[in-house]
Amino acid sequence: MFVFNIGKIFSAQETDEAGRTQFKFHRFHETLGDSFAAILQQMDDLVVLMDESHRYRAPASLRAIHNLKPVMGLEFTATPKFKGNVLYSFSLGEAVGRFVKSPRVVTRTNLTASDQRIIDQLKLKDGIYLHEEKKARLAEFCEANGHPRVKPFVLVSTRDTTHAKEVREYLESPDFEGGAYRGKILEIHSKPTSKEESDENVARLLEVESPTCNVEVVVHVTMLKEGWDVSNLYTIVPLRATVSEILAEQTIGRGLRLPLPLTEGQVAELIRTDPEILRLNIVSHDRYEQILAEKKLRADLFRDPIRDLDQEEAEPLTKVDVPTLFSEDTTAVLEVLSKTGEVGSSQELLTAERREKLIEEILARSKGSEVAVAPASPAALQAVLFPSAEERAVPVDAEKIARELRERIEREVDALSLQIDVPDSLR
Repeated sequence: MFVFNIGKIFSAQETDEAGRTQFKFHRFHETLGDSFAAILQQMDDLVVLMDESHRYRAPASLRAIHNLKPVMGLEFTATPKFKGNVLYSFSLGEAVGRFVKSPRVVTRTNLTASDQRIIDQLKLKDGIYLHEEKKARLAEFCEANGHPRVKPFVLVSTRDTTHAKEVREYLESPDFEGGAYRGKILEIHSKPTSKEESDENVARLLEVESPTCNVEVVVHVTMLKEGWDVSNLYTIVPLRATVSEILAEQTIGRGLRLPLPLTEGQVAELIRTDPEILRLNIVSHDRYEQILAEKKLRADLFRDPIRDLDQEEAEPLTKVDVPTLFSEDTTAVLEVLSKTGEVGSSQELLTAERREKLIEEILARSKGSEVAVAPASPAALQAVLFPSAEERAVPVDAEKIARELRERIEREVDALSLQIDVPDSLR
């Protein structure tokens, strides 16, 4: 079995004496005794499996694949460009309610604003309202059913890099929820300026779902396409998007993956008894009538009625801070060190020096924090003021307390260092 990118096959080298284009696979290799392409062509049972095959329909890539003389080529894609050779199809609509979340459009029917900026801000506020509502519900559900905590996040799509910056600055400003989301926004561009920036973006996206990550909103230029598998996306806010973009399967499919290991029967039961746990919200206000018309054509996918926020008397939500794997002291120090660049990834903690520095930082913060004590009852106060001989307080063992604190922090740091980042070669 050989695994490689389609670009490896048809990247042109030069033309031969006959004027034919030569590909890298056609170049002679002394270690092989022939070109790699020639070796593949000699196989009488060569089968080519093409993932995301909608990318292979350009003339150069098709010609390169045909040149390998496979006995069969199997294409896999969610968005086929050619539908005349479909052997098997399992649509997203068929998966909804069985293997994936159920999408729903959330809108406002009596919107009178014509200023696009005001509409955008209203959509962002409603998106965050839905996010906080979902965050509280998921925390309650996971706690009650013994599931690992699910940390939901919001995906906001923007028109261009300038628009993305404006949206991120607004979400972090005091004008938006009193600045409650400052430091919780991740801005990602589709076309980074360098490979280093691209690698950094991938690493940041991979960490979004981690319980220790403080990011709750990802602001992106245009919708993310293939290459980023997430399961905790519960709210999509497309700003200044067309109806086709809002309802595109690539857009919706990004947020439909399940956050929990559920069977088909368990998914069906949850959708029947507690549908909000498996419901993806897509916020759209300015094209309500068009959305309705489009949804009639997508009845296979959208089975939930449109949620109209105008019909709800929504009270302000109390924000829920979902606990992480680590104590508050450890989490606070991690956030500070991450923002200053002192700890960029968990792998850096594998060195003794970095590990000890983090432990000392957390210890210093823990020792300076105050612990609130609940008021004592009269009986408890009596026992403290006038203890019997056998109940007199034993002197506090400060060394033992400090030792137990350090042991607890060391365990947390060790747990953090086990969260190894995905190597570049596997991304």
